[in-house]
Amino acid sequence: MQKKHRVTERRALVEFKAIEGACFMALSAFTGMRISELTQIDSTSYKEVELDGVMLCTLRSWTSKLEKLPREDVWACAPICKKALAILAVLNDEYRSVKGDIHCSPCFRFDGKNGIGDNITSQIADVVLNTTNLANLFNNHSKHLGIAYVPDEMDEVYCLLNPVVSANYYPIKTREDGSYYWHFSTHSLRRTFAHFVVGNGLVTLAALKHQFKHVSLAMTAIYASHAEVLTLLGIENLASVKKIHRRS
Repeated sequence: MQKKHRVTERRALVEFKAIEGACFMALSAFTGMRISELTQIDSTSYKEVELDGVMLCTLRSWTSKLEKLPREDVWACAPICKKALAILAVLNDEYRSVKGDIHCSPCFRFDGKNGIGDNITSQIADVVLNTTNLANLFNNHSKHLGIAYVPDEMDEVYCLLNPVVSANYYPIKTREDGSYYWHFSTHSLRRTFAHFVVGNGLVTLAALKHQFKHVSLAMTAIYASHAEVLTLLGIENLASVKKIHRRS
């Protein structure tokens, strides 16, 4: 990519990281997986299962939320998850310490003072994409996307759809110039998934409870309690409301 597009080695690495972030975000957005569950998937996790003549797309991972011991579990997903896993499996594979391991992310040392140059001088130990490093990947990719949040245009709908969000999960961050952008995390994507599938009548709360691996239906209701707002507002202004909603 560096030679073909005439970019520096640092820029090439930044672009690879952007692709990596986009793939993990897709896996989160189309399943509602927690960040801990994302660390448990691998390149073989995607499975298609036929049920009563209908082909179901699934991702297999592990969860420890329902029981004291971790257990293998299944998440319904969209076909895009197959593509995301395929890309992650080959992305930077030439430089990985373990080929095909989507949680080994190559890391390099650069030239210049304090290593801020554009040329790679050596490769160092892979970064293991555990929960902390995955969170950093989501944070960096959110800045890379730079999707603006405009309070005057979006506050009303945001507050309707997200009446109670703790400070730890607040998805609106401030740039240095004082403007705002959307900060994506598995938690914000999980809430969006719940609003979309319940608000559009695609699944019941009971089905979402199983997808989210919740112990009680009450917990699931917290995630989707205001999903009906999307439906009601959508009747009057479908396109604009859903455009805003997809950013949350």
